[in-house]
Order: sequence, then structure tokens, then C-alpha cells
Amino acid sequence: LLSELLLLLCFQIVSLAMSEQRKDVEEISDELLQFRLKELVKRPEYGTVGKPIKLACNYFPLIKLQKGDLMVNRYHIDIQHPRLKLNWFDFNLLDESREIFWAYVVKRSDIFGDPFKLAYDGRSGLYTVDKLRLNQVGEEAALEKFSFKTVRENKPSEVTILIKPTGLVHLDFKNAEAGLLDEREKGAVQFLDILFAQGRSCPLFELSKSFKAVKNSFYFISQGADLDVKYGITLWRGLFISARVIDGFRPAINIDVSHSCFYKHQSLINLICDILNGDEHDVKFHPCQLKIDSYLKREHLRLLIPELKGISIHTTHRNQDRVYRIKDISGTAASVVFEKDGKKVSIAEYFHDVYAPLKYPNLPLVQVGSKSKAIYFPVEVCQVANCQRYNKKLKACQTTSIIRYALSDAPTRIQKCIDLVQKSNLNGDPFLKNFGVKIKGEPVIVNGRVLSPPRLEYGKGNGGQQIVLTPKDGAWYLKEFKFFESAYCQSFGFVSFLPLHKASMLQEFCWQVVRTCRSTGIQMPDNPKFFEQAGKNDSVEMVFKRISEKCDRDGIKCDLVFVALYSPEQYAEVKSCGDITFGLVTQCLLSRTINDVAVKKSYSTMLNIAMKINMKIGGINAKLQKDEILDNYLYKNNTLVIGVDVVHPSAVEKHLPSIAAVVGNVDINVTKFHASVQILAARQELVIGIEKQFRERLVEYNVVNKSFPKNIIVFRDGVSEGQFMQVLDEELIALRRACKSFIKNCQPLITFVVVQKRHHARFFCCDEAAARGRGKNIPAGTVVDRAVTSPDEYDFFLCSHHGIQGTSRPTRYHVLLDESNMNANTMQSITYYLCHIYGKDVKEISDELLQFRLKELVKRPEYGTVGKPIKLACNYFPLIKLQKGDLMVNRYHIDIQHPRLKLNWFDFNLLDESREIFWAYVVKRSDIFGDPFKLAYDGRSGLYTVDKLRLNQVGEEAALEKFSFKTVRENKPSEVTILIKPTGLVHLDFKNAEAGLLDEREKGAIVITFVVVQKRHHARFFCCDEAAARGRGKNIPAGTVVDRAVTSPDEYDFFLCSHHGIQGTSRPTRYHVLLDESNMNANTMQSITYYLCHIYGRCTRSVSIPAPVYFAHLVCARARYHVLAALNSGLVEKFSDEDSSSSSSSSKAESVKAELVKIIALHSRVKKVMYYA
Repeated sequence: LLSELLLLLCFQIVSLAMSEQRKDVEEISDELLQFRLKELVKRPEYGTVGKPIKLACNYFPLIKLQKGDLMVNRYHIDIQHPRLKLNWFDFNLLDESREIFWAYVVKRSDIFGDPFKLAYDGRSGLYTVDKLRLNQVGEEAALEKFSFKTVRENKPSEVTILIKPTGLVHLDFKNAEAGLLDEREKGAVQFLDILFAQGRSCPLFELSKSFKAVKNSFYFISQGADLDVKYGITLWRGLFISARVIDGFRPAINIDVSHSCFYKHQSLINLICDILNGDEHDVKFHPCQLKIDSYLKREHLRLLIPELKGISIHTTHRNQDRVYRIKDISGTAASVVFEKDGKKVSIAEYFHDVYAPLKYPNLPLVQVGSKSKAIYFPVEVCQVANCQRYNKKLKACQTTSIIRYALSDAPTRIQKCIDLVQKSNLNGDPFLKNFGVKIKGEPVIVNGRVLSPPRLEYGKGNGGQQIVLTPKDGAWYLKEFKFFESAYCQSFGFVSFLPLHKASMLQEFCWQVVRTCRSTGIQMPDNPKFFEQAGKNDSVEMVFKRISEKCDRDGIKCDLVFVALYSPEQYAEVKSCGDITFGLVTQCLLSRTINDVAVKKSYSTMLNIAMKINMKIGGINAKLQKDEILDNYLYKNNTLVIGVDVVHPSAVEKHLPSIAAVVGNVDINVTKFHASVQILAARQELVIGIEKQFRERLVEYNVVNKSFPKNIIVFRDGVSEGQFMQVLDEELIALRRACKSFIKNCQPLITFVVVQKRHHARFFCCDEAAARGRGKNIPAGTVVDRAVTSPDEYDFFLCSHHGIQGTSRPTRYHVLLDESNMNANTMQSITYYLCHIYGKDVKEISDELLQFRLKELVKRPEYGTVGKPIKLACNYFPLIKLQKGDLMVNRYHIDIQHPRLKLNWFDFNLLDESREIFWAYVVKRSDIFGDPFKLAYDGRSGLYTVDKLRLNQVGEEAALEKFSFKTVRENKPSEVTILIKPTGLVHLDFKNAEAGLLDEREKGAIVITFVVVQKRHHARFFCCDEAAARGRGKNIPAGTVVDRAVTSPDEYDFFLCSHHGIQGTSRPTRYHVLLDESNMNANTMQSITYYLCHIYGRCTRSVSIPAPVYFAHLVCARARYHVLAALNSGLVEKFSDEDSSSSSSSSKAESVKAELVKIIALHSRVKKVMYYA
């Protein structure tokens, strides 16, 4: 590390040798060497503030079945097959690699023995109970070749399998060294994920035929009772399973309900009819109505082509089960001809002569195969392949129906989790039994706390008194009030894309909104300065150009333009024209919104519009009233609160870039936020150029406050746990350099918190009386920092919002750095407080940055103690050992080579094929694998076994074998090569992790706290006492925090449900504190986090994540609209990363990126307003 830093230092000095700033930069670079952390910040304590609440969490304990250590043999398996191109992003290849591997296991039972003592990951990892009996050809590996046919092949291909032992995996989490989380995840935790997948992905196990495996989710294959979401798609329900290491270094399994869309298993003609009929009431296309002369119009084909591309099909006119993928749609069977026996024959004539006359020769053909070897099939001989996941963007009507179907209140959701454990027969799983573990059927019970919400200051009421409101259940209600700082609107305009007959309704709308705005203190004229009615053929750009020219010509200073949209699809183009091209602040309105105001006189709708308007044109809706926590950690220390987020394109939007936003407050009251936005390469999480964005935030803060901040709190969204170190390496040093670029000794105390919403932890009130709302969710403000949090990191869950429907999802916060030395109560409270604010502004930058490496993650300094205790159930189910002593599992790496497996692990169908091959091989080679229920295979390259495999090794470490196998997507067998290599043991013991140490570092004037925010997870909490639950969903109360029991055993994390779950089950947010130079205790960290969920501003509810992170979401979303509008209109040429192999394509990519940077560059007139409100 020292040599790397010296090299970077030398490069910095040489590259700036000609610069006037050379001396300053050298001094800065020298000082940066002192920032190296020498000691990990531990959890300061558990939080204590708040009302206690007992919760259940959907974490289920893992139990060993034997005493002593659990050791698992690990092998590396390399499978070479024409179908496997090692593209792990294609998850279909995982199915093919499993298909090959398990076929090889069956074939070579002499090597593998019992296949149920194996665990294969579908790639290259194999874990075994016993050592494999390999016939090694060298010192390290056993190699074998055989013939095998996958489901996508016509004939068998040669498969080469190389198996190499790579050691043991020790399933003992007590011995994991802090800071080596990646290693642990690759070991015991990774093994457990693979092991639990075996029973639902191994084709040798009968139960697996009832499931479709997609990463950590396992969906019950449709039995006809699923939700039909139209367009040929059904919604399948399944379970999410993920291994976690929780407080006390105990293993637990996070189990949650999961839903995903799949294509109906039907004829391709039926699918075409479903797509064309859509949600129309009159059925225009039905197979019964088709005739011999039926054909599709051009507009029908335009609709069908994007929907059908990529779908897997198989044919019915030949007795083959090979699967093809549709590449295109072109021509008809009657019109497309080819040469046969020296004369031209149409496809319809060919089918008439060889198979049978076609019923619909004028319907289109589907093209499969490569462009050079295109194959055409009439649609009537094609069937949609079963178990095929739908990965395209859903339509609005589909999303609505799915949400309504999938929503369940908190008590129902936790019961579903428990029922799924029983229905999936996890404790009857032979793989688990052979590896010596089982899962406890009851969820983990945790003690959470409900934090007190902040008090919010509004303007003075009619009596001249300052209005101060206290949220209740994540919401507060406004009547006869004024904003804290009302804006002034000199003039406004109105643009309508609605039909002319609705003009009178627009006039009533304006009068009602103006009256509401004035009642809240906004100064606004009676009538719009102009009204522009769009013509039938007018584009959005044409209309905006007219009003922009009118404003310039007549000298009109237009502060706001209302835009009545004809359809939601116009939103992106309106925002692009307003924000980028013409510099007009816009407030878009849907027809139903106008109707709610003009006809129904909905005060809540008018108030929501007024709140958005006030923020957009420079006002402040409300501010957090000072209390001891806010005064000490926000107001007195001139704190800059920064939110960072990166929004990525979906899997099917390969032509779109990722968009990064950095948002920060410009006032000491933390009410106004400005932002920077920039374009990144597709799916790039690290923000290249973030140093300049940080500098922009510091400059604007200094301009407004005439000083630089003493404290900086960074809430970083969108970071997975495996990226914590990388984020700190890149972004913390960028922030440090940004601070020192202005004043050499400028070293603010930094707190860095990662915000995670994408998780599956859920909390549920044990006492029904504590639950809130229809969803009976946990109360807003519920924080959890023990039991289910990390044992060696500083994390907590906070549910800062009130769950209106479904189950509330808490946010998880990971405090990575806290130089402010906040205690747990302060951290949690500030986080919660910030969920109650919501005000903003924007900017955009990019630049290079110096990389700086931190050794390890911040430690949980303590557990939070602030808040009313609440007993919760969580959807983490404890894992129980069935035997005394350590559980040791053999781990193997399996490499399956087969033409069908390209090892693109993002194609989940290949996991099925790899499992199919592997389990067939297990059956074939029972002499190697033995009992297949003592095996756990992950569908890729990981295999775990109870017993060692009896491998005939070709070397010291690996066994290789070849055999012939036919997958369900092939017409004939292909040769499969399977290489099995032992990679060690996995020790199933989670309790021996040693606390890591951070290096000593210099303290400065400014400190940084870095927290990762995670929402995408499956942890849920449930009130054990029904009286504690809230709302119809019976969710945990807002403010519920959990920082123990189900948190990480060696990281600083906590769950916080800061909102009130209105419907469904509340999802708490998980927070990972990666860095905390402020040294906040757990209570402070959790409280601040909770407080920040109350300053959202756009509504009278606390939200599920701190407001700055929400703002970053909004900035990214707005920029994404601009990018989509430019790409869809053809202003910027689409570019896919798949085409970037040549230098010309590379230059093209740079050109496209440069154009996109211009597209998102804000107009000067909207830079200083909160345009994205």
C-alpha cells in the first residue's frame, strides 16, 4: 500500500510540474498520506432513546445438527462447452451449467458419491461433505471429457470438465477476521446461500421440479392459480432465501415473500393475441377468429417485435425438445422463399410437403439462430418455453395490478414467511441434513425502539404565533398555516395539451391553486400571464419555443409554468424542454389531478401542489426545530448534509447510461439543497469525477454561509455490502481533496453512512396494539440496532415512514465512518429527523480523482438505546445445527464446459441448464458423489458436500471427466467436460470473528461520516404485541430501529423504519456506517438518521430514507427523463456496450457520452431553484 501511495504521489507531482498550483498540490498530496485509517470505528454503543417495542424479524436462526466444527470441501470446476461462454450476466447459462454438472455427477458417481452431499453454484464453485475421489492427471486438477446435449442444441457437444480442490470452508463465523467480509462471503455465507439453493435447483431432487430459481429467489412453477397481468404474462410467487451473519456472530436465514413475472406457457399465436389485445375490452385478435388469410398490419408488427425479441420457444412440428431464442420477426410463410433441390420454394409450400399444411400462411415468421445461419419458423408451430422470466419494463396497468395482488399487511406477511418455510420443506431438505444444518421455524424476536419524531417549524399563524407541529405515526396534518419561508412568484403561465373543451376546468383549477398558495403565504398573481393551448399537431418543443419567445419579446419574468399533460408519456419531454432547453420551471399536471382540484375541490391535492411550488421557486416549507441533538450536531457545527445516488438502466435498457447525483444543503437549517448530476458508464456504481461535485457543494455552502462546514454527513445510496471498501477508497479521498482544495487545513469531521433500501429485512409488531395503520406496520421511527444487525459493523435499521399499504420496508444504514463521535442515539435520531425534510436545488460536474485506500470497514461503536422499546418479529429464521460440535462442509469448484453454457450468470435460464447437467452427472457418477442429498450445488461453479467426493484425480487437486448429455434446449446430446477441484472446507461457526482495527489517523477541523443506505433487502419486522402495531397493515411504528439480533456481527449497521406503512408490510431501511470520524454513538447516529427522514417537504409524512438521499433519487430520475427523451427522439444515437469492441465503436461511445452530458446540462435559469420538486 505504501508503494502504491508513493507511486500516486510521484505521478501527481510529475503530472502537475508545469502547473502554477504545483506547490499546493504537492502539499495536499503529502497530507493525504496521513489520512490512512489505522483503527476501525466500532459501534459506539447500542441506542437507548425511544419507546421500547418488541418486534419479529423475518430472519430465521440456523442450527447445527452436530457438535464440533463443520468443515466443507471446496473445489473449482471449469466446464468447457460450446454453449458456455463465461458470460455470468446471462442467468440462463447457469441452468445449462447445472444441467451439465449434475449429468456428470450422475455419470461419475464413482467420483462424487452421494449427489446430495454436493453443493454446486452453477458457475465454478463446488462444495462437498466428503472429498471427491478424483483421478488426477497432474498435481492440481482432474480432467475429463464427455459428450452432452443441452436443451438448446440439436446434437451432443463435447464437454471438458476440470475439477481442482481449493481447500476447506470452515463454517465458524467466530473466526472471521474483521475487515475481511468479502472473504467470509466467499466462504461460509456464500456456501450457505448455495446450500439452501440446492433443494430448489438440483434436477436430481424431486422438489426442485416445483421451483424456478432466479438468484436468491425461488418461484413456485405456475399451477394455473397465478395472477394474470395481461399481455401474456402471469405473476408467480416464491420465496427469497439469503444467509446472514447477525449480532453475536450467529448465522441466520433471511426468508421473505418474492414475486416475479413469467410468460404463460402457451402457443406463440396465443401470446401474440394477448399482446395485441392488451387491456382493450373488445377482443380483436383471438386464435378462434383467425383464418387462412389472416395477417398482421404494420402497426401490429411494430408493437410485437420488441415484445417477442429474446423470448425462448420450442417447436411442435418435430419430435424435438430443443429451445430457440427469437432474434427477429420478418416476412410470412407464404412470401419467404428458399432454394430446395434447385428450385425456389416458399416456407408454406415446404411445410405442406414435409409436415402438414399451415393454417395461417400469412402470419409472420420468427427468426432464430445467428444472422449468418438464420432459421425461420411459422408462429403456429411455436410454443413459448416454460419457466421463462419476463425482464422487460411493465406497463402502468400491469404494475398497478401486481401491487394490489402482492400487497399484504404485516401480520399476513410474516405468516407467509413462516408458511413458506413449511411449504418449501426446508428442514426435510436432504442437502441441509447431509451438511449438518437446519433452520429454526420461528423468526428472530428483536427489541426495537420507537424514536420520538422532531418538531417542525412552519410560519406564523393568524395569531402571530409560530406554528410548531409534532408528527404522529410518520405524518402531520396542516390546516390554516403558512410555510416557514414562503416564496414570491412574480408571474406564472399555463400550457395545456388537453382538448379545448376542458379549458373552463383549467380556469377553475388556477383559481383554486392560487387561493391555496396565497393561504400558505406564497405571493402569487390572480391569473396566469399567458395561456398557451397546444394544437393537435404541436410537439412539446414547438409549444415551449413559442412561450419562450413570447417571454423574451414581452419582457415577462416567468417563475413557473403549469403544464396540463395529455398523457404521462409527455412528462419526460416537458422536463427536458423546461430544465435544459428553455430554462422554464414547470409543474406538470395529469388530467385526474386537475379534476381533483377543479371538480372535487380536494384540499390535500391543492396543498401538495402548493408545497411543490414553494420549493421550486425558492421557498422553505418547514424546518426542524432546534433541540439538543440538532443544535450540537447540525446547527452549531455548520453541518453539510450530502446525499449521493446512482441510478442504473434496467437489464433491457442497454443503450442507456447510469446517472449520478450529489445533493447537499446550502443553509445551516438543512432545508435548501442544491445538486450536481453527471453521466456515468452503464451500470457503473462508483462516481468517477465526484471530487468536483463535492467541491461544488462546498462552494455553494460557503457562498451562502460565508464559511465552510465543520461537519459533513454523507448519505450514500445504492452501495452493496461488497462495495463498501471500494466506495470509501474512491469517494472519501475525493471528499477530503475537495475540502483541502480551498483551505489547506480544512479538515471537516466526516460521517459516511450507506443507505440501503433494497433488502428483504422486515419487522413486525409482536403486540398488535403497537402496530399502525391498515397494514398493521411498525410505527414510524422504529429503529433496530441489535439482534439482526451486523456483529462487527456499525449498522441499524430505521423505519422512518408510516406504511400506508403493504408491509413497511425499513431502511438499513451502515455507518462506515464517524469522525464526529456521535453516539448511537444521536446518529439514529439525526437520520430519522432528516427523513422529515424535503427541499432542494441543482448543479452538474465531473473530474478525475485520486484513489485512496482504507484498510477496513468502520466498526459498530455501540448499540442504540434511545427510543421506546418494542418487541418485533423479523423474517430472519434462525438456523439450527442438528448435531453437536462444529459443522464442516467440503467445498469444490466445478467447471462445466458445454456448448449451451456461456457462463453468463445474468441469464438465469443457464443456471437451470447447469443444474440439469450437474445433477445428471451426479446420478451417472454415484460412485463419486454418493448420496445426492448430501450435495449442495449453486448452479454455477460451487459445490458443497457432506462427505468428501471419491474423485479419480488426474493431479493432486482436481478430477476431470467427459460425457455426453442432452439438455432440454438441445435436439441431440453434446459432449460435456466437468472438472471438479476441491477448494477446502467451510466451517459453519459464526461466532469467532475478531474485531478489526483501523489505523490511527489525524483529526481535523472537518470530519466525515459515510453511511450506506439500503432499501433493497428482504428483512421485515413484525410487532409481537398486536397493540404496538400501527395502521391497517399492522406494521411496526414509524421510528422503529433494530441494531442487534439480526444485524451484522462485525459491521456497524442498523435497521430503521422511519415511515408509517400505509399498505402492505413496512420495509425498514438498512443503514451501514462505513466511516464515522464524528464518533457519534449509536443513539445519535440513529436519531439523526430518523430526523432527516422528516424534512422531505413535499408531504406531511416522514419518508423511508433521509431526505438528501431522496433528493438524489429525484435528480437522477429527472436527468434520466432528459436522456430518454433525447434517445427516443433520435437527438442522440443509441449505443450499446456490446458494440464497444472496436476502436471506432469506442470513439462512438465517447461521442454519445459527450452528447448526453450536454443533454443533462441545466439551463442557467433553473440552476438555483428546486426544479425537481
